[in-house]
Amino acid sequence: MKKTAFFGICLLGFLAILTAAPNYAEKAEPDSPALSCELRDNDGHHNSIIDYPPTVGCSGNMHFILYAKRDGIKIFEGWNSWGYGMRFFTASSDNDSKIYTIKRCGGRWTMNYPSTLTLNQGQFLITDIGLCDGTWCITPNLPYQSDTHLLITPHFQIKAGSVSKKYAVWTGHIEGAPTSIWIMKGGIARLNKNLK
Repeated sequence: MKKTAFFGICLLGFLAILTAAPNYAEKAEPDSPALSCELRDNDGHHNSIIDYPPTVGCSGNMHFILYAKRDGIKIFEGWNSWGYGMRFFTASSDNDSKIYTIKRCGGRWTMNYPSTLTLNQGQFLITDIGLCDGTWCITPNLPYQSDTHLLITPHFQIKAGSVSKKYAVWTGHIEGAPTSIWIMKGGIARLNKNLK
């Protein structure tokens, strides 16, 4: 009788522990995104100085790094019209409360087709970004002053559509961590001049 009572108490205790234990299946993290991105300067840091001295040209180029976290991630190549605008940036300034958007200015193509490339897990794609090279536009215009500090966030996006579906391209939107940059007067003029 004592053994039966002891067994019953142990069984009740065990059941109480099971019901109180967290349900890990319900709390599992959703699948991580297939891609991630970050912005770095040429030295691998996160604090670039962007300028456009007329005698030198665009200085302070950065690298947009796209990382694959799964196999078989297909994206458009950046040279064609489908991939041209995949990378863009949002930014905030110390000088005001505006949110700025930096996107590619309208491109021109003598040849254009939706070529793609495939990234597998652990692979990455580095794209040079020259914000004052004449191919980028900012909205709204930055105040024209000696220099401006921006906190800039990289974005990568491919919208769903008939072409992306036909070529089985990854679609979605990701953003990386904000990066601190300084844009000097020459770089500001270059970005504002290209506003369309």
